[in-house]
Amino acid sequence: MSAHIYLAGPIEHEPDGGVQWRREAALLARASTTLIDPTHYDGAARDLTPAEIVTRDRYLLRQSDGVVFDARSRSAGWGTAMELLDAYQLGKPTVGWGAPEKRSAFLEFHCTRFCSSLAEALDYMEALLGSDAPVPEREVAWAGGIFEGEGTVILSPRTNGDRGMAGKLRVAMTDEDSVARFATALGLPAPTAYDRSDRGHKTIWSSGTARRAEVIRVLGLLMPYLGERRTAKAQEVLAWYRAHPPYERVARGAHDVESPAILTAVEEEFPHD
Repeated sequence: MSAHIYLAGPIEHEPDGGVQWRREAALLARASTTLIDPTHYDGAARDLTPAEIVTRDRYLLRQSDGVVFDARSRSAGWGTAMELLDAYQLGKPTVGWGAPEKRSAFLEFHCTRFCSSLAEALDYMEALLGSDAPVPEREVAWAGGIFEGEGTVILSPRTNGDRGMAGKLRVAMTDEDSVARFATALGLPAPTAYDRSDRGHKTIWSSGTARRAEVIRVLGLLMPYLGERRTAKAQEVLAWYRAHPPYERVARGAHDVESPAILTAVEEEFPHD
């Protein structure tokens, strides 16, 4: 499987036009990865209107499976911020590299993960998108058993001010190694800790996602191994996605974007009664 990764980050006010680190990315990426570099199109951008430039870059981002972005600057610019928001709304994972320890709450909320270096960010994204060899079926089956016993999948109101509902899935346990194995098997974020030592309880470790495309993808992997109750909840989430397709804003208009093709495949295999 070839991963398509969009390279976001400052361009206009950078001394090198944001070219150097993107060239380094081309050397670091695996042969199976396709990098989408907006600086390749800058020569033509001089004759384009702002609306045409934005429409072009948003089109390029839409063709990607995920976004790796340069987070070194505390003021990355409006373009990078808008691209991260677009990626978030489209359910695409975003990985930043070189970010300072103190980061904006808005950046934290919209970013899947932060890495210390460009190489680490690309490695993480490529693994997340499946550029490596497929995870053995036994690992997915094991993850399905863990989710059947310790997982949740729900529809809940959005917490970012948007109207509507969002699908969420999560596994939470006191066994960090099991949660880490679950996350690795399904390409989910590394476990996060909820410390309860002040109340005399063990730390809870959890991993999951509320990103539309990721929820659909992971449910497609897990549903063959789920029991009746969790399968019904998974079908409820998929039915909601089918009835409420995502959208992205392009230039001055809002245009419907079809739900990911995998949603159709999952629903056909596990139809909603």
